[in-house]
Amino acid sequence: MLTSKMPIKNVNEESKLTQETQTLEEKTSTEKQLIEQKIDTTSILPKGKYTINIANLNKDEDIDSFINQMNLDKKNVHTYNLNKNTKVLYGNYETLKEASNIIKQFSQKLIESGIYVDNLEKHRNIISNYKSIN
Repeated sequence: MLTSKMPIKNVNEESKLTQETQTLEEKTSTEKQLIEQKIDTTSILPKGKYTINIANLNKDEDIDSFINQMNLDKKNVHTYNLNKNTKVLYGNYETLKEASNIIKQFSQKLIESGIYVDNLEKHRNIISNYKSIN
């Protein structure tokens, strides 16, 4: 009787290896797509130095409804996704004083919600790092 010294393949191990390979290929493909879709943050957010940080909404919340409820001028609203939330910014201003004066024009409800003047460069950096935009 002849015996073969060829290794016996474990089907489960081979299947697991195939799955791991596919997962790695998918991750690599996704990372490659992110690099290819590098976002120019200067074209996404306005050119000013300051903005008004209005809200951090859950992605399930309706942004348009929020904008309407708060009586915001839609053309001045800028949004981007960060993890499971959507950041809502308003306007672009060259000076802190200019942005602060705009806040005084908002409804009391919006002012009391905790809005504040924020640096646009900070948001440009966040967008560059996470690359998810509305």
